[in-house]
Amino acid sequence: MDLMIKDKVYIPLSLFFLTFVAVFSIACSQDSSVEIQTSIATTEATTDSTAEATADSTAEATAEPVERVLKVAIPGDLLSETSTKILFEEIFLHKLYVGLTRFDPAGRLWPQMIVAIPSIENEGISTDGLTYTFLLNRDLKWSNEEPITAQQILDTLISYDSVKEERPQLLELFSKIDLTQSTVIDDRTLVIKLRKSSPEFLTLSSLLPFFPVRSGSTDEGTFFLSNGPFQIDYWSNNRISLIPNEVWEDPIGNISAHEIERLEFVGFESFTEAKEALSNGEIDVLNLTVSQALEILTVPSGSAISVKPRHITYGVFVNSQSLPFSAVESRQALALGLDKQQLLGSLSDEIQRGYISTDSWIPPGIFGNDNSAGVALSASEELVTDYWARGLKSRVVSIELLYSSENSLHVELATELQKLWEEKLPVQVILRSEQAEEYFADLKTGNYEFAIGGWQADYRHASNWLLPFASDSDNNFLSLTDEKYNAFLENNEYADAHNYLIEQSVVIPMLNPVSLALVRSESVEPLSTMFDFQGAWTFD
Repeated sequence: MDLMIKDKVYIPLSLFFLTFVAVFSIACSQDSSVEIQTSIATTEATTDSTAEATADSTAEATAEPVERVLKVAIPGDLLSETSTKILFEEIFLHKLYVGLTRFDPAGRLWPQMIVAIPSIENEGISTDGLTYTFLLNRDLKWSNEEPITAQQILDTLISYDSVKEERPQLLELFSKIDLTQSTVIDDRTLVIKLRKSSPEFLTLSSLLPFFPVRSGSTDEGTFFLSNGPFQIDYWSNNRISLIPNEVWEDPIGNISAHEIERLEFVGFESFTEAKEALSNGEIDVLNLTVSQALEILTVPSGSAISVKPRHITYGVFVNSQSLPFSAVESRQALALGLDKQQLLGSLSDEIQRGYISTDSWIPPGIFGNDNSAGVALSASEELVTDYWARGLKSRVVSIELLYSSENSLHVELATELQKLWEEKLPVQVILRSEQAEEYFADLKTGNYEFAIGGWQADYRHASNWLLPFASDSDNNFLSLTDEKYNAFLENNEYADAHNYLIEQSVVIPMLNPVSLALVRSESVEPLSTMFDFQGAWTFD
């Protein structure tokens, strides 16, 4: 069954409830709104003269630029006639919708639907930090050219709020907003009241709950209107075709979305089938698991493997209250001369393919990512033993490294770090492996000297990698009590806080996991600008 209808693409009425859930109860993946305009042109040749005219017009068309198409392979079950799973996928939704703000590839926040980012200086944020006023751009329109209003954005937020208990990811956002006090002044002015001041709130305004929802229904089904770069042109059981939404404006100018004139998500039953289609030129992008990437000994001709860092950092946590590491010099001794790229090269092929080295605690793609402080330690030619001797307050012959026995990365890192540090320092590194539940319990309670671990967050803001280690934070398993660090955080000086955290060597960042995609060479550039993250839709 093809869901192609003149002027709009519809979801069958029987799927309306599931679609509603997809729109209003997915944290960071829900909004639904896509308008669908479809035109079908047919020509018939009935006489010799019309045949000649057709031939002439065909010749003219051949001289025009060929339509630029990007085809992305996805698991077929996302597109079956009884499923709307694709409406849960952020990669798909971000092609159709935009919100109040948007991130560029460097992780900077920019205005999207609004005139400017609110601040105290432009009176968009009240002096007490509790009131945010968003002024929408003039003439914002849905893909059917109907106006977008501030009330539609507020209504969407209210809809999400009603299901926040079902989606834990929403709790962080709605714990900050007081919707009973939030309002609209007119069609262009949205006023959001917060329960308490929250500097990272503007980052949350980029999430899907701030994307307005506009939908409708007829006897044929329910349809959704788009306010983003693309709109749905065609939806069948194994393919969704998107075309540019011509009324959308790109104020940032970094997506270059309309460089692609047609974006298609094509369903396949298996990885083998999808890989064959890429080899035959039928698709342009195929997401990979690490094991699949390792199996591809020869990348198909004219293709490349795209690597995109994910917003997770792995490294070593150092308990500043444990005796061996109570002085900064003894902690720095662990980080001095520690070449992260060389360390990665000592690990298995699977780890090497699935990670990249880093000296920054804040991951790539998040504003504040900075390798400088970490590189200074990694590249230092200072004698490690001198730092260790200066920092040590009592004679210690062994130090204990905690890690999870259920995490293959932990296991490999523990073995290699043990070798490295025993070569560099006059110590014996005792490995202490625990099952995941016990490991997390000991980490949280500070029952360790130093430990392998990672950190990730639900939304892209530097504070998520820094605030947990404030002195009064419940998540401060580093046992860090440093007034200078606290002052940086209180003044929202996140860059200084990050560098100080690294210089104090209470965290030693090492690796970021990556997502992989097999991409036809001519599609590498548009893929990098159109997709922030390639991780979903792998064929396991």
